[in-house]
Parts: sequence; C-alpha cells; structure tokens
Amino acid sequence: MLETFDAAPQLSLFARLGDYRPEEGDEIALPFWRTYQEHLVKTSGVVRRQETGDRAYSFRSIRGIDSVGFFSPLAVEPATSYRVSFRIRTDLPEGGRAGVGVVEYDQFLWVGEQYTRTLDKRHRTGLHQGVTLTGKSDWEHQSFVFTTSPRTRMIHLTLFREGTPDRQPVLVDDIRIERESAELQSQSKAMERRKPGAQQNPPRHREQPDPAL
Repeated sequence: MLETFDAAPQLSLFARLGDYRPEEGDEIALPFWRTYQEHLVKTSGVVRRQETGDRAYSFRSIRGIDSVGFFSPLAVEPATSYRVSFRIRTDLPEGGRAGVGVVEYDQFLWVGEQYTRTLDKRHRTGLHQGVTLTGKSDWEHQSFVFTTSPRTRMIHLTLFREGTPDRQPVLVDDIRIERESAELQSQSKAMERRKPGAQQNPPRHREQPDPAL
C-alpha cells in the first residue's frame, strides 16, 4: 500500500489527541476533546509542496495538548513482519518530537474515532515506537520493521507530533507499508536472536476498514 496524497486516498486518517478519547458519558472531558479534535482536523490536511508541486499531509501541534496526530486503521495478518517507510519534513523546537508508529489490536473494529482507554485495554496486543524525530528533517526517507503478534488482526498506523508546541507544520509523504519477504523475515528474526540479552520468548505486549495487506 502506498499513499502519495496525489490521487485517490489510500489511507483513512482519523484525528487523535493524547493517548485516549474520553469515555462516553464524560460530560466534562468529552466536549473539550471534541473541540480540540475539530480544531486539529480544521488545521490539518493535504497541502501542495512548493518545491515540487507534489502533495503531502500536514498537521501541527496544539497548545495545551502534549500529543496530537492522526491514525489509519489497517487490516494485517498475525505473526507477520511489515516494513513502514515514509518521507517527512520537520522543523521542531527543543522538546518537540514527531514521527510514525504502530499500535496492534486483536480484531478489526468498525470505529472511526480514537479509542477510549477501556476499548484500547480490551483489544490492544502490541505497540511499536517506529521512528521518532527531533529538530529538522528535510524530506529524509525513514523506515522501520515490526512483527505482529499471533493474536493481531489490525493496526493503527499513527502519525504523531508530541512535546513542546509551535506553529510549524509536520509534513509527511509517500507512506508505504508492505509485507516483508520470508527471507528478510528470517534474517530479521536471526539477528534478533543474536543480539546480546535478547529474550528467546519475549513477553506479549499487552483503531473505516481497508483491505488486508
């Protein structure tokens, strides 16, 4: 799957603020969350890059919220390695961070909003930090590999901006996620086993639909 933002959308992107959406019925926190969510959606979206004319996805931090971004639900296979790659432009202040990560879940849920703590705790099967950047990055190519757990059926591919806020946008383009070949998966597992202190049996880590990758 490749998202270039130049043609029909390949990723369904939903806003996220903080770790969780407030629980339904929370008459204090939920209205505030929805106000911030509307602001994030209004200030984000596809923009045209001046230097090339290509399009990219733009979003920025919100004062008062430590972590904001967008996630895309994607169906995946269990116990399978995937490579995520993308290009990104950042100009972050001291204490600011941005990047792409992955959260795993045990089933594909038809939920087009950020999960509540209760829903996340019930279905999460893994978390991968992916790539986190600080300072400046001028459309550098980034990538990481993750392996789903035996119980995983869906991931949230997450674009995030955390830490010290400012008004500079984070721009992301050419997001690709693809299954690693069997040979590369074997090599990756062999390398992990050879790492000093590697665990032979690592602990099992305690969000509109897209076709399975």
